[in-house]
Amino acid sequence: MIWLQVEEIDYYNDNKYKEFLKKYKKKMYILFPNENDIKDNITPDTMFIAPYDVPKKFKSLIPQVKINSVYGALTTQEYQLGITSSQALENRLGITIVNSTYSINDIGGAFGLKQWTADYLKASEKGYKVKAILLAGIPGTGKTFFAKCFAGETNRKLVFLNLSDILTKEEPIVELDKIHTYLSNFEEDKFIILLDEIEKMIGNQSPAEKQILGAFLTLLNEMNTKTSKYTLDVIYIATANNLSSILNHNPEFLRRGRFDELFFINIPDLDSARDIIKLYAKKFNLEYVFDICSIEDIINIVEDKYLKDNAQANKFPYSPSEIETFFKLLDFKEKAKGEITEEIVNDVIDAVIPIIKTAKDGINAMIGQRELFLEI
Repeated sequence: MIWLQVEEIDYYNDNKYKEFLKKYKKKMYILFPNENDIKDNITPDTMFIAPYDVPKKFKSLIPQVKINSVYGALTTQEYQLGITSSQALENRLGITIVNSTYSINDIGGAFGLKQWTADYLKASEKGYKVKAILLAGIPGTGKTFFAKCFAGETNRKLVFLNLSDILTKEEPIVELDKIHTYLSNFEEDKFIILLDEIEKMIGNQSPAEKQILGAFLTLLNEMNTKTSKYTLDVIYIATANNLSSILNHNPEFLRRGRFDELFFINIPDLDSARDIIKLYAKKFNLEYVFDICSIEDIINIVEDKYLKDNAQANKFPYSPSEIETFFKLLDFKEKAKGEITEEIVNDVIDAVIPIIKTAKDGINAMIGQRELFLEI
């Protein structure tokens, strides 16, 4: 007994489905079965064929096989309409998939992450595989943006996977399996699967969360091994801000073997801050501001203003996102006032209050977690 999930319409139009009888050694087939058809024909010699999944109540009884078209996981209709694999996957699974146009060169500072990426690219040419990395650290330090840049740099499709959304489904584990099964069908594609702010997805300790976490950890353990049921080429990137709930309730999630690398992304040091300032000045066409107030002057003003709030020596008070906000506000002032003055620069610095001040206790708690990871 077997269930063939066949979305390709040509198999039905040309009676091609009959060839599966011989392939799977069955004596009879039933097209588009309803529940009564299934109940009346549960025998070892039966083959069920439909474009939909096995009904829930029969999943434990009938093994399901996905049948691809001559165009792989794309149906003939999708291929003829020019639908891309990303669009097809989004339509079927309801998840977001993008082809990132960013590269590592779009990141300011982050010299350690850039070096790790360069090393990974060299190692991967010699067969080295990475299955998962975790980026923990302070909000606004570019963890999610790194995933987008890394996807573009490695020519991988970026899949946004929200375990919280999966938990709202009737059968979360089946949904997780379905996503990975579909991705496996696109053999020509490589993927980054991003689990953004993972602590919000698995931090509440509900029975459903424990179940999906267990399934995901098993999936991570087996990926790239002979025991894995999936053949897709994937790297998981998980991001997190405060890991307290996971450390307290799910410490097994962070053990080595599941994640190849555990990085802590801190606010930038001064060299990185200079690089980020140059990047955003160029992005907003505001490089001439340095004739009014030099990079060193900007750094000194920011450091002096927020010195008492900065618990880390040799770290710049602003995160990368706050540096971007600084230049975005300067751009606004220029367009509104017609010019930028030294007074405006100081006013904007006053307006961009860093998170190390607005959420001081929480940030210090996050900084305390950095010893558990490789700070980079």
